[in-house]
Amino acid sequence: MEYNITTAVYQWQPPHPGYLKCNVDASFYNATRITGGGWCLRDHRGRFILAGTNLINGRLNTLEGEAMALKEAIYETNRNI
Repeated sequence: MEYNITTAVYQWQPPHPGYLKCNVDASFYNATRITGGGWCLRDHRGRFILAGTNLINGRLNTLEGEAMALKEAIYETNRNI
C-alpha cells in the first residue's frame, strides 16, 4: 500500500508599505463552552504593533470566533493607534 502525504507550508506575507496586517485565530474550550480569540497586528516589515486575546462565553464556530477576534482588533486599534 502506498501513501502520498502532502504538507502545505504557509508563510506570513507582509502587507504593502504603509498598511498594517492583522492575523486572527480562535480556540475552543468545549467542556466550559467558552471561545477564545486572539489577534496580532504587524507592519509591512513584520514589526509587532499591537495584539490581544479575549474569552467569550458560549461556543461559537470557527468563523464566528475569528470574526469576534477581528472585531476586537479593530476596536483596540482605533483606541490605541
